[in-house]
Amino acid sequence: MLLATKGIVLNSIRYSDTSLIVSIFTREAGIYKYMVKGAARPKSKLPVSIFMPLTVLEMIVFHKEQANLQSIREARLAPMLLHLHENPYKQMLVLFASEVLIKSMHTNESNEELFDWLENSICNLDQSDKFNNWILEWLLDFAGFLGFTPFNNYHEKANPCFNLTEGIFDSEFSFSLSPEHSKLIHKWLVKEVETVNAPDKKVLMTLLMRFYASHIPNFKTPNSLEVLHAILA
Repeated sequence: MLLATKGIVLNSIRYSDTSLIVSIFTREAGIYKYMVKGAARPKSKLPVSIFMPLTVLEMIVFHKEQANLQSIREARLAPMLLHLHENPYKQMLVLFASEVLIKSMHTNESNEELFDWLENSICNLDQSDKFNNWILEWLLDFAGFLGFTPFNNYHEKANPCFNLTEGIFDSEFSFSLSPEHSKLIHKWLVKEVETVNAPDKKVLMTLLMRFYASHIPNFKTPNSLEVLHAILA
């Protein structure tokens, strides 16, 4: 059947010299893979350029729930992202975030609330001139949609350390972040965001990946993290 839906591109791989297989998170149906024939041909109506990571599309697709590969009848950018794929730092943030999404989401079920949040976060990154903390805030917010929101029982003396396994603040330093980094997570949870220097950001991102891995079966840290670290240095 024909289905009109918005979609967010997660990744794309070359299937042949001119075709792509694209993973797209759709608002109406969840995650599906689409065969895009002739995408690399000149004057293609579905060009490679619209299937970059975290591009937001308005699509009309031929949808069959049991099919391994779907097909796209029409697709256009919606909204037009002006800066997301032009700024090298934003490009790396987008690549990293898309890898986290792929490694965390394994369902074809619709999740309109998650889709709307993700679309809004992409647009905010595209339009913002201040995005130094974007990925840290994004990782914490996304964890909430996955069902393991950190419980903010922080207390500077009684519970100063964030436990990566339990997702709570406790008094023990074992398996937990340092009090200094734990306090930063507490401030994000209560929306008291502050600037984080590059070394602290590197440590926090690495530890947040450990937090994800402790809650998502078979989760592996994205390969792009090392490149992002290099850019942050």
